Amino acid sequence: MSFQDSRIYRMLERFSDLFILNLCWLLACLPVVTIWPATAAMFAVVREWVLDREPRVIASFLRFFKANFTQSLCVAVIWSPLGLLLLSGLNLAAQSAPPWQPLLFFCVSILGILYLVTSVYLFPVMANYRVSFLQIIKNSVLFGIGRLPVSVLCLLVVGAAAALVAIIPVALLIAGSSTAYAVYHLCNRAFRRVEAG
Repeated sequence: MSFQDSRIYRMLERFSDLFILNLCWLLACLPVVTIWPATAAMFAVVREWVLDREPRVIASFLRFFKANFTQSLCVAVIWSPLGLLLLSGLNLAAQSAPPWQPLLFFCVSILGILYLVTSVYLFPVMANYRVSFLQIIKNSVLFGIGRLPVSVLCLLVVGAAAALVAIIPVALLIAGSSTAYAVYHLCNRAFRRVEAG
């Protein structure tokens, strides 16, 4: 068996692909308005890997970036302000008078949890299905609620990656693509179960 056929070689090759994809993503995120299209492109490349296709990383990233640009920005226009609205609702609940405070916290918390479990599926759904941007949000809500254990597991993966970057900032060079790979892998199982049953 040659070194190129070995498991170590395949692991090193995947690591270098993740590193290159992460660099593409970081560079594409520099103009802040392109964070959504860059993330959609990253998930689309990761989808190809999960489906055992081996695309050229940079060329595929650029192709998916261009293909998903408008749709991902449309989702961003709806989803980003909604997140800011929930944060301001949390702030309002913290400043409200005692009789209303627990009720406001409860309502904002439930909406926040729904927002988070839906957010986990936005990019995987965008990468996996060719549907309108409103259908992406609808499908993400349905998957987020319908596959709650997977949603929670994905949130834990994202939280662990964020904690790792906070502790070891250099991990940012690989954390984005690695997290996308793990999240898409988990979401893909949910997609297959729904499609099969």
